[in-house]
Order: sequence, then C-alpha cells, then structure tokens
Amino acid sequence: MIQRTRARRIVTTAAVTGLALTAVACSSTSTSTSTTTELPKAFAVALTDTGCTPGTFTVDPGPTRITITNQSGSKSEFEIRTAKPSIVAESEGIAAGADADLDVTLDPGTYDLACGTGEVFKGALVVGDGGDTAGPTDTVPTSLTAVAAAYQAYATPLLDDTVEQTELLSDAIAAGDLAKAKTVYAASRNGYEQLEPVAELFPDLDSAMDARADDWPQAEADPDFTGWHRIEYELFAKGDTAAAAPFAVRLAADAKSLQTQVAALTIDPAVMTGGAAALIEEAAQTKITGEEDRYSGVSLIDLSANVAGSEKIVELLTPPLQAANPTLLTAIQGDFATLHASMDTYESGTTYVDYGQVTAADRAKLQGQLAQLSEDLAQIPGALQIEVK
Repeated sequence: MIQRTRARRIVTTAAVTGLALTAVACSSTSTSTSTTTELPKAFAVALTDTGCTPGTFTVDPGPTRITITNQSGSKSEFEIRTAKPSIVAESEGIAAGADADLDVTLDPGTYDLACGTGEVFKGALVVGDGGDTAGPTDTVPTSLTAVAAAYQAYATPLLDDTVEQTELLSDAIAAGDLAKAKTVYAASRNGYEQLEPVAELFPDLDSAMDARADDWPQAEADPDFTGWHRIEYELFAKGDTAAAAPFAVRLAADAKSLQTQVAALTIDPAVMTGGAAALIEEAAQTKITGEEDRYSGVSLIDLSANVAGSEKIVELLTPPLQAANPTLLTAIQGDFATLHASMDTYESGTTYVDYGQVTAADRAKLQGQLAQLSEDLAQIPGALQIEVK
C-alpha cells in the first residue's frame, strides 16, 4: 500500500475523454428518447453464457441504438463502461430469451462492454477512430486489450488465494493458534502484494486492509488501524490472538469484497503498465527500509511478491514491447535478473530470512537495484504510447 502521506501514482485512466451521454437504458417494453433529432445508428448484440456476441463493435459517433437479445440461460445485463471504471449506459435485468433496447449518444473513444452477471464477460466498443476529438486521448492501442485481459486472468487465482488464506488466518486466530497464525500471515499477503496496482483502485478497501500504524493519529492504539498490519502487530509484537480476532474477521470479509469488485472490473491497460513501475518504486522508497512488516520481519517475502507482480506485467507486455523498444526490454530483463541474484542470497528453504538479517550494505545495494529497475519500467508506457496519469 502506498502511504497516505504520498500522492498515489496508480490511478485509473479513462479510456475516452469528453463523454456525452444523453440517454440511458430502456427496458424491452419502453424506449428512451434521445435529445437529438439525428436518426440513431443501430447494432445488435446477443448475451450468451460466454459473453457478448460479437465481442467487438465499431460504430460512428452520435446517437446509437443497441438491440440486446439475452440468449443465455439466466437473467443478464449489458453495460458500456469507461476504463475508470465508470458505467455510462446499461440495461439490467434482461430475462432469458428477452430483448431490450439501449439508446445512447457516444463521443469518439474506446469503451468496454460488460455482458452477464456474476463473472463479467468483456467486449469492446470503438466509436469513430477510437480517439477523442476534443484533445489528447487516453485510448490505448487495441493490441493491448488482450494483454489487459490476460493480466485479469492472472489476477483471478491470486485473489482466490488471498480470500482462502485470509480465512485460514482468521480461523487460526479464532482457535488461539499463535504459531499457525504467524505462519499464515505472510502467505495471506502474497496475492495482494502482487496485485497492488489493482487493489489500489479501491482506496477504501486498500486502506482498511493494508494501512500502516503511521497512517493513524494514535498509531497502534487507533481503532481505525485495521487490516494485515494491525493483525501483525497483535500477533508478533503482543502475541495476543484474542486482540487480533476481530480484525482478522474483517480482513477476511474485505478480501472477499475485493475479489468481488475486481471480478466486475475491466482492467485498464494504462493501470497495468503504470503499475509495473509503481510496485517497484514503492519497494525502493519504503519497503526496503523494513517499515511495512516491522513487527514480523517478513519484508523480503512482500518484496518478492512485488517483484513477481511487476515481472508478470513485463512478461505479458513482452511482444508489444519487443516490437516497440527491444533495447528497453533487454535492459528491464537484465534488471530483474540482477535483483533476483541479490535476493537469492537471503533465501531460506522456500521462503526468506527475517529482514533483520539483511545487512545495511545489502539493503543499500537492493535499493539501488530497485531504483534502476523502477526507472526503466517507468519508460514502458511511453514506449507503448500509453498515457498514465
């Protein structure tokens, strides 16, 4: 988690600017009226058990009527979203076998489509040339849409694991098993630490789950200090499972909420590409000091997860980055190799030693390697012509 005293670098980036929505969804028995007399263009979409059919549309700007047919086996819905994410038009509660019309007026840009309930199926709507006629555009290259989808697929099992591990942590604490709770603590953070660029899209949850004592006026005594680090304090500094219990219950519930919200999210490629550098920048500036896991000493485990999350983003971006700037890609891959070699010296079996065993000289070396990696990663959005705000 990036501390509140610093501006957050990871923010969502709109897929299109200057949205002008003049009408909203209508049901299958009524139709909304556009504020313009221009005849609407029309296209049809079917909602199936596997998503939108077809999955990608290109239309001209202006009034548009979307005819939606629910061919799935259950009630479903259709949404047009920006990548913030922000719903700009939707039709909900479409019964199986029923039709609905959606009348909208859309400015040029690239929008996400969401089809279905529960797990959200994705598609794309390109209006005009996919750009913004009013000024600089946030639209990302179409080739990165599949990369962002692959990143979301990577995120899903990690969030599943986070839910499972936080529940195990809560159960161990409820049973008064201090030794087991201490062991599960580090494991419960692995998925979250790999996915911080996504987790930080939900600042309230991020604060509740991953804030440090320093973020609160009364530090460890503050009742608003919750989440992993409150639990860490109670377990490792005080050895008190009873005190940790209510915070563990809340953490498990918050993890489940995060899982649900990310499942309904279309990840913006700009968030993903900017997140690779932001993960490592935070590690270089704060985690390298050991301040985050100050009570448990598991900072190297968290750092390893941050590196893994960043490296996965680069792995997914390798084909477009190889085409755009192979020299930068080679430099980044070399940075990761150097960092891994340094961290490997502190491995202990399948984990890492307590951070207190890392010498001051090695901390300084790691910090320099992280800073170099962060600097190179920060060039990726420019290389791929993606604006990260």
